[in-house]
Amino acid sequence: MRLQLDSSPIGTGNVGGTAPAEPTGHSARSGGASAPGTQDSSSVSGISSLLNDLSTQRAARIQQLTGLVQSGSYNVSSTAISHSLVGQAIR
Repeated sequence: MRLQLDSSPIGTGNVGGTAPAEPTGHSARSGGASAPGTQDSSSVSGISSLLNDLSTQRAARIQQLTGLVQSGSYNVSSTAISHSLVGQAIR
């Protein structure tokens, strides 16, 4: 089976988009088993890959901050906190 994801941006005016990819290597046997010697494959769009990278980076940052908080060495300036509080209040 072949899976192809459309990576075009949403709202480009392409009504109907592209036709879905036709499955390849799909046999007519019951259960949808592939014919011997064929492989299933899929393709991930660049956006999905970017989101995965960002998720990995975010998890690493959270782990780093957790370690700092647990060790007692995480310090934020009171000025930064007050600016953030005021900024959120006036939005």
